[in-house]
Amino acid sequence: MKGPIDSTPEPGGGDNDDDRDAMDPFDLNLHPDHLNRLRNNEMLDDRLIAHLLRCFSVAANSWAIVDSLHLLQMPPPDKLKALYASKETLFIPVHHQNAAAHWSCLVVTNPNISPVAHHYDSCPNPSHSAAARDYVTDIFDVLQPRRLQPRRMVIFRDVNSARQRNGVDCGIFVLVNAIYLLLGLQPPATDVDSNLWRRVFAAMLCSKDQQHMSDLSEAIKRRSPVAGVQDAQQVL
Repeated sequence: MKGPIDSTPEPGGGDNDDDRDAMDPFDLNLHPDHLNRLRNNEMLDDRLIAHLLRCFSVAANSWAIVDSLHLLQMPPPDKLKALYASKETLFIPVHHQNAAAHWSCLVVTNPNISPVAHHYDSCPNPSHSAAARDYVTDIFDVLQPRRLQPRRMVIFRDVNSARQRNGVDCGIFVLVNAIYLLLGLQPPATDVDSNLWRRVFAAMLCSKDQQHMSDLSEAIKRRSPVAGVQDAQQVL
């Protein structure tokens, strides 16, 4: 697992090239400290989570991963709005700033017709759910201000998901949920080996090969979740 952290997207082909172009205004840069956060069992920050989600987006077709922090800080360009509007599902990482920097995630299906927001939280409580409801409303207000529906029109559902065992792994659980959901699989509802996933994500940061997401996808689909991740780690 050697090599520099490289946050520059590799050239490639396929339908996702336009998606990458649309995301360019929210370009991300990583630092060596981000790799240390993974290796030293520290809490992941917004930049690292957003970067890894960007890596996962190569597996997305009808999905869009919303860079929610940037989106709520500055008006998104029309090209990015059009990208999100063209997708059937939005994946939205939720940063709970009033909850010791906790992270959860939202999956919004049918965002342009009858949106349903599914909330995955590794440390659930009522305040997190309330914050996530407000969060998805704010996102819709930015993306579709002319067609914004009243809050009651966005159906909100808390989904049973795996629980973290410490105070620092919430970002890992967001990333694990993202991978499974993007692959069309139900995220694990019980055990998640966060230490093993940290090693997988660290390997992805060190790799310049865009094949890593495909390898991870095949490993998870081919075998049980834990064995699949171990296979993917060996490939990476």
